[in-house]
Amino acid sequence: AVYIFRRIGSQWGQEAYIKASNSNSSDSFGDATALSADVLAVTASEEDSNQKTITNGALASVNNDSQESGAAYIFRRIWNNEKSIWLWVQEAYIKAHNSESGDAFGTAVGMESETVAISATKESSAQTTITNGADGGTDNSAPASGAVYLFRKL
Repeated sequence: AVYIFRRIGSQWGQEAYIKASNSNSSDSFGDATALSADVLAVTASEEDSNQKTITNGALASVNNDSQESGAAYIFRRIWNNEKSIWLWVQEAYIKAHNSESGDAFGTAVGMESETVAISATKESSAQTTITNGADGGTDNSAPASGAVYLFRKL
């Protein structure tokens, strides 16, 4: 889980308690976090879903056929006029396009504004060049060589 605390005046208080929308045991949700203004990236490097796409919104795959492939979640702090309070909502669920068991996608995360960098320290692609876009990295002849993926809100 991830706990959000906010200081108001001279007092600190808990603002939110955040869990993955597809939470399962041993996912390691909260492995790494990055906060930029009102956007929070949270990883779960041992998450097991077999999805290979980004889902926008609060949905996330519940198929656990890809052990320890890893995932990342993007949350945004929004104002709720009806309740007159700030709320944290899941904005996206991110999986690598070449996600496979054991990749550990989400071992580290960094964020600048609307761009997120997510590492997969055990990803096994033998690729030695940068690929722009969601392509490449399918030759798995370099075990645990690692990779970094960049995502940007469009």
